[in-house]
Amino acid sequence: PMSFPQFLHHSALAMTVSIAASMLSIANARVYEYKFTDIHGAQKSVSESAPYLNPHGSFNVLLIGGLDQQIRISVFRDTDTNAVFSTTTGIITVDDRIASSSGNYFYGKTVTIPPISDGRYTIKSDILDSKSSVVSTTSHLVVIDTVGPTSDNFSVPWIPGYNMVVTGQRWELGQGQEAAINLAIKNINDLSGFDKAIVQIIKPDGSTQSSYAMTYDEGSKAATA
Repeated sequence: PMSFPQFLHHSALAMTVSIAASMLSIANARVYEYKFTDIHGAQKSVSESAPYLNPHGSFNVLLIGGLDQQIRISVFRDTDTNAVFSTTTGIITVDDRIASSSGNYFYGKTVTIPPISDGRYTIKSDILDSKSSVVSTTSHLVVIDTVGPTSDNFSVPWIPGYNMVVTGQRWELGQGQEAAINLAIKNINDLSGFDKAIVQIIKPDGSTQSSYAMTYDEGSKAATA
């Protein structure tokens, strides 16, 4: 059986290990999440692990750091590795306790990144001690994507009938020989990709007549239905 002094020794050791692990976690963490108003006017909180942002203007970066430390944050454009923004926070104190959208609390700083153009960026965070020496560095990828996919207009690879108009704003189906019509969209491009493509037939009153999932081919960058 363990004696009381032995119990205290093991408990103290466990607490020391636990505290050390906690401090290690803080020392290694940098960007926790991003907060911004998106292009549709909705308030968004996005984890650093899913860094696809569509901010309407500037966005906030929530940074984790230790007490009595500073954080130097720099934003680099991936295409040419140029820094588009850089700043150093003040020293983190007990008054810099931040609440995340997930309900977690930590010491750190919130930095506002001014509007930047669409593209892929690397956010580099340097933890600085009280003498401005670099303690550690962490980098995070972030993609700014505020513009939807681009593509050619709808086309009909094969016209299954007579007197059919399948170009322009108004299509006239005329005398179709088939119960269905094949549609295609070519040259689809998007910075961060997309989840799916859907074609909808809309009635004059704005309601949806029917909706169909399109098949997308990555090689030809075309969707068909």
